[in-house]
Amino acid sequence: MVNQFVHLKTKSHYSILESSIKVDDLIDRAVEDNMPAIALTDTNNLFGAMEFTKKALEKKIKPILGANILVEWYEESHNVKTLYNITCLIMNEQGWQNLSILVSTIYKNLQEYNYKFVSLEDLIKYNEGLIILYDDVDANIPLHKDSMIYILAKKLKDVFGDRIYLSLFKKYKDQQSIKENNILDLSINLDLPLVCTNKVSFLEKEMLDAQDCLMCIDQSTTVTDSKRKKPIAECYFKSTKEMLMLFNSMEEALINTVNISKRCNFLLKDSK
Repeated sequence: MVNQFVHLKTKSHYSILESSIKVDDLIDRAVEDNMPAIALTDTNNLFGAMEFTKKALEKKIKPILGANILVEWYEESHNVKTLYNITCLIMNEQGWQNLSILVSTIYKNLQEYNYKFVSLEDLIKYNEGLIILYDDVDANIPLHKDSMIYILAKKLKDVFGDRIYLSLFKKYKDQQSIKENNILDLSINLDLPLVCTNKVSFLEKEMLDAQDCLMCIDQSTTVTDSKRKKPIAECYFKSTKEMLMLFNSMEEALINTVNISKRCNFLLKDSK
């Protein structure tokens, strides 16, 4: 019976205007819940890496460093350039060096092209030492084998091998969305392992309104704007018990949260 879970997708206040979670609070919550490890995956940056590592070690919980990055892929047969969200987790020193290069490239591209991204070619070039979690699939129409998403997943598997997992996010226990079905189809057709995640952006479910205000600031709008992008109510720090209940029919995907944490063994050291 599964009795452990590790959050592998969390954002802190270093994800500017995406989360207000302080690193201390994130770690404290994981410790309170007896999680064996916790990952920090801020958007397009590693700014919190040193603080996160030090404070996790102080609290005797294993820190996993990573980042959520935007990867741009030009697919020739469709003549389309698309951005995909991919979460990278650091396994070792090589992974730290490679993700640092990728994050630096994001900001170089921002200066040159006026938006943040790395190319798929760069991700492939600097793949060593990284585990990736992939879930950026269509949420509106069923997947087919000629789709860009299917082709991309196959490309990533060819490069990352056993270091790619398909990431499942559930809003409600008894509802299966088109996106979830597409991820399950990818898993079956490409023999890719699944892992359960929750996209943690705020600590308590009661903080939803505050998260909404934060996102309004990011969009330069107000809560009266009905067309604004709204936060997902389920993206709070769910306990192990909540996650086990939510994914109780997917034991292997739950176990993979712990398996992945065991594969990530990099500790960032202070250069001082």
